[in-house]
Amino acid sequence: MPELIAAVGVASVVVGWFVARQHTLQLDRERERLALIRQQLDEFYAPIYGILLENDRVRMHVWEQTGRRAIMFGEGEPLDEEGVRIWVHYLENYLIPNNRKILSILQNKMHLYRGLEYPNCFRDWVDYALGYEALHSQYRGWGREYGFVSVRNFPTEFLEHIVETMSDLMREQRSVVA
Repeated sequence: MPELIAAVGVASVVVGWFVARQHTLQLDRERERLALIRQQLDEFYAPIYGILLENDRVRMHVWEQTGRRAIMFGEGEPLDEEGVRIWVHYLENYLIPNNRKILSILQNKMHLYRGLEYPNCFRDWVDYALGYEALHSQYRGWGREYGFVSVRNFPTEFLEHIVETMSDLMREQRSVVA
């Protein structure tokens, strides 16, 4: 009988240790998952969203300054000289530098992207950003006319993807913390 009691005691200790170990491993996995989510939000999705939001807000101010609801080059009234100066100021001081910041995040923080491959909207956004920069650089450097637009339209799918993924990560973060 003492051997049975000792065996049950040893088995209880082993089972207790195993359960505690599994619980510790699960907590470690949740901490790692939460740390990755925070890093994805802090270093990838939230900065990109913040920059896109800044570009949008400044562009709205430009529209107000020029008395327009949109700047539609090639489709409608051309900007007057003052409007062109305002738009060039926006491009050179906000849009192109901010697009460079996003490009840097995409280049240097790719490992934080949630997924295996960048979707097409990322490539489309890079085409849009580099198109603006290249054409504007030629305008400034060579005096080339280009209409102050990019070779591509802003891909709204890029913003939608950033916002949706950021929202998913925030929901997941709350579920891990809760």
